[in-house]
Amino acid sequence: MNSVTVPLSVIKFSELEKCITSFKLKAVSYTSNEAGGMQFIVIMRNTYSIKRSNTRLKRFLSTMKESTNNLNDSFCNYFHVIKNDNIFEEYLASRIFGTKNVETNEIYDVTGKAFGSLFDKEWLHCDIIDTYLNEWRRRMGEIICNSSNMDKIRIKIYNTLLYTRLTRGVKITSLKPIPKKTYMRIQDNASRIANEKVYHFSKICGSIFDFDVLIIPIHIDDHWITGVIHRPQNCLVEIKKFDDDSMEVDDDIHSSVFVFDSLATDFTVNKHVCTAVLKEYVEACYKSLKEKFLGKDWHFNKDKIRTIKIQTPYQQRNGYDCGLFMLEFIRQIMINPNSLEKLVKGEPMTNVFPKFSVSLSRNYLKLFVYSKVDLQKWIILREMEEYFLNDGSKKKLTGRRSKSVEPKKSIGIESKFKWIKNFSYS
Repeated sequence: MNSVTVPLSVIKFSELEKCITSFKLKAVSYTSNEAGGMQFIVIMRNTYSIKRSNTRLKRFLSTMKESTNNLNDSFCNYFHVIKNDNIFEEYLASRIFGTKNVETNEIYDVTGKAFGSLFDKEWLHCDIIDTYLNEWRRRMGEIICNSSNMDKIRIKIYNTLLYTRLTRGVKITSLKPIPKKTYMRIQDNASRIANEKVYHFSKICGSIFDFDVLIIPIHIDDHWITGVIHRPQNCLVEIKKFDDDSMEVDDDIHSSVFVFDSLATDFTVNKHVCTAVLKEYVEACYKSLKEKFLGKDWHFNKDKIRTIKIQTPYQQRNGYDCGLFMLEFIRQIMINPNSLEKLVKGEPMTNVFPKFSVSLSRNYLKLFVYSKVDLQKWIILREMEEYFLNDGSKKKLTGRRSKSVEPKKSIGIESKFKWIKNFSYS
């Protein structure tokens, strides 16, 4: 039997509905992708009932209302682990996981308090920052250690303590020239740090001058900003003498120092101090290196380190996302290191990094933490956040930004509190 094709446009669905409704059937039209876009009508059983649907909807809404009321009364009754403030505080102090800085072997213990810094409107904890940056350090290490990548840009990412150590015992509150005594303290700090081994991954990078970019996460005045030293080797001048005692110096090559600050407030003092401190660190590294390796023809020229002001920097619109902006800035650099040349030449940051965004950063970092722990511990992390968001803990989480002690070198640190093992989801 041959089938007959009828254009869908000639079918009167109102008449068709009258014919099939009494049989509790309904007609549904659809377009088939597999049949070249042909349109079909399917006759199917009509079991839909407005009365029955309304009954089910009302029952569902009443259940939701009751559940919401119970949650408001005592939401922790629905939690498996976090039942009260004491348990919440216990897990804040406990160790979730540990990670090691692949460059310096420092140990970072990510605690519940560090994880709590990823909750809504919270300040980012330094251990979260260092743990995340460690992934970029590892990737850069793979590039540097590969002999076929000698032409690739080499980037060093310092830990969150470097600037704190450089400015230990220093306090500056004005734009006036830095006092001599203060400068001497900075120089002493820089000289001590400059003698430390700068890189553990490869012997190729024996000093800061073997890197093309130095990235320094800076925590100052309860605020995260990013310091960058671009082409540090360009401030080293090899003086070539000729027979007529004349000397040749290339004046077109410079090093650059700049700071990315995402907060549009009066942080000029901080930026002024940061760039000055970073310059002192570069000079201290030169002095340390000269005593060991550099010949007499190599000289340090501080005038060849230019301070750059970033044009149209991305700005945060609140008082708590500075850490996220810092990490996104570093991520953009790591994705495309060559982009820094444009930034140094004065191109607007919004043009250099058009895809700069922190809208999903907080959730991404949460997933990053989840990826580091066993599956059975996920429910604890989730309940910690829900407990905090529902204001189960009346205490504000504090002390997230900076460390008060030097990082630990030991491995195998035991947590103060043990996580629940073999937890059942049923």
